[in-house]
Amino acid sequence: MKSILEFSLPDDQREYQIHIQAENMLGMLQNISDYLRSSQKYGNDFKDAADALNKIREQFYWAVNEFDVNLDL
Repeated sequence: MKSILEFSLPDDQREYQIHIQAENMLGMLQNISDYLRSSQKYGNDFKDAADALNKIREQFYWAVNEFDVNLDL
């Protein structure tokens, strides 16, 4: 099976950028999901809710950079 996506550039530039990042975005989301699952299943060193949110946010932005995802589309 073959699928072809067409974009009318520059009008569809944003949609095009989202589609070419889709694989990286999926990897990033899997990483965040794994981090949350591991933190829940195996324990964590969160001191309180604010600390948990800060560490999750740090992991999120680490994954954004690691998977080269551009959030400014």
